[in-house]
Amino acid sequence: MSDRSRRSALSWQARRSSRRRSAKTVTYEVVTAVSEFGANYLFVRDVVTAAGLTTFSVVIAPIVYYVHERAWDCYDERKPDRQQSRPLKLSPAA
Repeated sequence: MSDRSRRSALSWQARRSSRRRSAKTVTYEVVTAVSEFGANYLFVRDVVTAAGLTTFSVVIAPIVYYVHERAWDCYDERKPDRQQSRPLKLSPAA
């Protein structure tokens, strides 16, 4: 396989993977919105209020997720690298 055809194949796989991720994200959001609307309606017994709560959640959830991921990124950057810490000293067996 030539280098050009290999790059083309990888590019196709990346596009396919990107489309798949996008489709999974959209379908997940739809499923969670529908189930959340059902739960909201079950508790408030008002379609407009349940729809409003669901809309708020659909808008705010990605923002909360992004902030959560950034917080973990900061944690990972500050965590000491265990590979570079001093080696463990072992005593000889008796």
